[in-house]
Amino acid sequence: MFASCSSPDGKATPLMVNCGGGRDYSLNNVDLYFDSNGDDLPFASQIFNGTYRPTVYGTNLAFPDPAPLAPIISLDQFGGGNGHGDWNLYVFDARIIDSGSIASGWTLTLFLTEAHAPYFLSPHTDGTGLFITTLVGDANHPHRIEGSADFINWSPIATNTLPEGTWVFTNSAPSTLLFYRAVRLP
Repeated sequence: MFASCSSPDGKATPLMVNCGGGRDYSLNNVDLYFDSNGDDLPFASQIFNGTYRPTVYGTNLAFPDPAPLAPIISLDQFGGGNGHGDWNLYVFDARIIDSGSIASGWTLTLFLTEAHAPYFLSPHTDGTGLFITTLVGDANHPHRIEGSADFINWSPIATNTLPEGTWVFTNSAPSTLLFYRAVRLP
Protein backbone atom coordinates (compact mmCIF):
# COMPACT_ATOMS: atom_id res chain seq x y z
CA MET A 1 0.00 0.00 0.00
CA PHE A 2 1.23 3.47 -0.90
CA ALA A 3 -0.14 6.75 0.54
CA SER A 4 1.11 10.32 0.52
CA CYS A 5 -0.26 13.65 1.70
CA SER A 6 0.22 17.15 0.31
CA SER A 7 -0.52 20.53 1.89
CA PRO A 8 -2.07 23.64 0.32
CA ASP A 9 1.39 25.14 -0.18
CA GLY A 10 2.58 22.11 -2.18
CA LYS A 11 4.67 20.32 0.46
CA ALA A 12 4.24 16.56 0.33
CA THR A 13 5.40 13.52 2.24
CA PRO A 14 4.88 9.81 1.80
CA LEU A 15 2.87 8.34 4.66
CA MET A 16 3.40 4.72 3.67
CA VAL A 17 5.35 3.03 0.88
CA ASN A 18 5.26 -0.76 0.40
CA CYS A 19 3.48 -1.28 3.71
CA GLY A 20 1.20 -4.16 4.65
CA GLY A 21 2.01 -6.22 1.58
CA GLY A 22 2.86 -9.80 0.88
CA ARG A 23 -0.63 -11.29 1.13
CA ASP A 24 -4.20 -10.25 0.61
CA TYR A 25 -4.51 -8.14 3.74
CA SER A 26 -7.56 -5.91 3.71
CA LEU A 27 -7.90 -2.65 5.56
CA ASN A 28 -11.50 -2.59 6.75
CA ASN A 29 -12.55 -0.01 9.33
CA VAL A 30 -8.93 0.81 10.15
CA ASP A 31 -8.01 4.16 11.69
CA LEU A 32 -4.42 5.23 11.03
CA TYR A 33 -2.87 8.18 12.81
CA PHE A 34 0.46 9.59 11.68
CA ASP A 35 2.87 11.09 14.20
CA SER A 36 6.63 11.54 13.97
CA ASN A 37 6.94 9.62 17.26
CA GLY A 38 4.77 6.69 16.19
CA ASP A 39 5.81 3.14 15.35
CA ASP A 40 6.80 1.91 11.88
CA LEU A 41 4.00 0.46 9.79
CA PRO A 42 4.48 -3.27 9.10
CA PHE A 43 6.17 -4.30 5.88
CA ALA A 44 4.62 -7.69 5.08
CA SER A 45 1.88 -8.17 7.65
CA GLN A 46 -1.59 -6.89 8.50
CA ILE A 47 -1.94 -3.18 9.31
CA PHE A 48 -4.09 -2.50 12.38
CA ASN A 49 -5.49 0.62 14.05
CA GLY A 50 -2.66 2.64 15.51
CA THR A 51 -0.35 5.61 15.49
CA TYR A 52 2.49 5.31 13.00
CA ARG A 53 5.27 7.47 11.66
CA PRO A 54 5.67 7.83 7.92
CA THR A 55 7.20 4.52 6.84
CA VAL A 56 9.01 3.74 3.59
CA TYR A 57 10.27 0.33 2.52
CA GLY A 58 12.46 0.43 -0.57
CA THR A 59 13.71 3.39 -2.56
CA ASN A 60 10.87 3.97 -5.04
CA LEU A 61 9.02 7.06 -3.84
CA ALA A 62 7.33 7.71 -7.19
CA PHE A 63 3.55 7.90 -7.03
CA PRO A 64 1.41 7.90 -10.15
CA ASP A 65 0.01 11.21 -11.41
CA PRO A 66 -1.49 13.44 -10.14
CA ALA A 67 0.39 12.87 -6.85
CA PRO A 68 3.27 15.31 -6.40
CA LEU A 69 6.83 14.17 -5.82
CA ALA A 70 7.27 13.60 -2.08
CA PRO A 71 11.01 13.14 -1.46
CA ILE A 72 11.03 14.33 2.18
CA ILE A 73 9.85 11.65 4.61
CA SER A 74 8.81 13.92 7.48
CA LEU A 75 5.65 15.43 8.92
CA ASP A 76 7.71 18.27 10.39
CA GLN A 77 7.86 20.05 7.02
CA PHE A 78 4.18 20.95 7.40
CA GLY A 79 4.91 23.06 10.50
CA GLY A 80 4.96 26.82 10.12
CA GLY A 81 2.99 26.79 6.87
CA ASN A 82 -0.50 27.99 6.12
CA GLY A 83 -2.82 25.03 6.63
CA HIS A 84 -5.79 26.82 5.06
CA GLY A 85 -6.75 25.35 1.69
CA ASP A 86 -6.94 21.98 -0.01
CA TRP A 87 -5.05 19.06 1.50
CA ASN A 88 -4.76 15.97 -0.69
CA LEU A 89 -4.38 12.31 0.14
CA TYR A 90 -3.05 10.03 -2.59
CA VAL A 91 -3.44 6.28 -2.14
CA PHE A 92 -2.71 3.41 -4.45
CA ASP A 93 -2.12 -0.31 -4.27
CA ALA A 94 0.84 -1.52 -6.29
CA ARG A 95 -0.78 -4.95 -6.80
CA ILE A 96 -2.55 -4.75 -10.14
CA ILE A 97 -5.18 -7.40 -9.35
CA ASP A 98 -6.43 -5.63 -6.20
CA SER A 99 -9.14 -3.02 -5.93
CA GLY A 100 -10.67 -1.05 -3.11
CA SER A 101 -11.92 2.29 -1.89
CA ILE A 102 -11.83 4.63 1.06
CA ALA A 103 -15.53 4.17 1.71
CA SER A 104 -16.04 6.48 4.68
CA GLY A 105 -13.70 9.23 3.53
CA TRP A 106 -10.71 10.51 5.42
CA THR A 107 -10.00 13.15 8.03
CA LEU A 108 -6.99 15.38 8.56
CA THR A 109 -6.29 16.71 12.04
CA LEU A 110 -3.35 19.05 12.50
CA PHE A 111 -1.55 19.29 15.82
CA LEU A 112 0.69 22.20 16.67
CA THR A 113 3.19 21.02 19.24
CA GLU A 114 4.78 22.90 22.06
CA ALA A 115 5.55 22.04 25.66
CA HIS A 116 2.31 20.85 27.28
CA ALA A 117 0.18 21.77 24.27
CA PRO A 118 -3.32 20.27 24.47
CA TYR A 119 -4.29 17.80 21.77
CA PHE A 120 -7.22 15.69 20.62
CA LEU A 121 -7.37 11.89 20.69
CA SER A 122 -9.63 10.13 18.17
CA PRO A 123 -11.44 13.19 16.83
CA HIS A 124 -14.41 12.19 14.68
CA THR A 125 -17.98 12.96 13.78
CA ASP A 126 -20.67 10.44 14.53
CA GLY A 127 -23.55 9.46 12.24
CA THR A 128 -25.58 12.51 13.26
CA GLY A 129 -22.76 14.98 12.58
CA LEU A 130 -21.73 15.55 16.19
CA PHE A 131 -18.02 16.23 16.73
CA ILE A 132 -16.61 13.92 19.45
CA THR A 133 -13.06 13.83 20.83
CA THR A 134 -10.99 13.40 23.95
CA LEU A 135 -8.99 16.48 24.84
CA VAL A 136 -5.68 15.74 26.56
CA GLY A 137 -4.04 18.62 28.39
CA ASP A 138 -2.52 19.77 31.64
CA ALA A 139 -4.40 18.49 34.70
CA ASN A 140 -6.12 21.14 36.83
CA HIS A 141 -5.76 23.85 34.18
CA PRO A 142 -8.61 25.33 32.19
CA HIS A 143 -8.78 24.56 28.48
CA ARG A 144 -11.07 25.93 25.79
CA ILE A 145 -12.23 24.23 22.61
CA GLU A 146 -12.71 26.63 19.71
CA GLY A 147 -14.19 26.11 16.26
CA SER A 148 -13.69 27.75 12.89
CA ALA A 149 -15.00 27.44 9.37
CA ASP A 150 -11.98 29.15 7.80
CA PHE A 151 -8.86 28.77 10.06
CA ILE A 152 -9.00 32.56 10.57
CA ASN A 153 -12.01 33.34 12.75
CA TRP A 154 -12.18 31.17 15.89
CA SER A 155 -15.18 31.03 18.26
CA PRO A 156 -15.20 29.54 21.76
CA ILE A 157 -17.37 26.43 22.05
CA ALA A 158 -16.70 25.15 25.57
CA THR A 159 -14.32 25.64 28.48
CA ASN A 160 -13.42 23.08 31.14
CA THR A 161 -10.78 22.45 33.80
CA LEU A 162 -9.26 19.01 33.32
CA PRO A 163 -9.00 17.44 36.80
CA GLU A 164 -7.47 14.23 35.41
CA GLY A 165 -5.83 15.80 32.35
CA THR A 166 -8.51 14.58 29.92
CA TRP A 167 -11.98 15.67 28.85
CA VAL A 168 -14.35 13.72 26.61
CA PHE A 169 -16.02 16.46 24.58
CA THR A 170 -19.09 16.24 22.36
CA ASN A 171 -20.31 19.27 20.45
CA SER A 172 -23.95 19.40 21.54
CA ALA A 173 -25.38 20.03 18.07
CA PRO A 174 -24.38 19.19 14.50
CA SER A 175 -22.25 22.03 13.24
CA THR A 176 -20.99 23.67 10.08
CA LEU A 177 -17.63 24.20 11.78
CA LEU A 178 -14.94 22.34 9.89
CA PHE A 179 -11.97 22.89 12.17
CA TYR A 180 -11.47 22.57 15.93
CA ARG A 181 -8.58 23.52 18.17
CA ALA A 182 -7.83 23.32 21.87
CA VAL A 183 -6.30 26.19 23.82
CA ARG A 184 -4.71 25.96 27.27
CA LEU A 185 -5.79 28.96 29.31
CA PRO A 186 -3.54 30.63 31.92
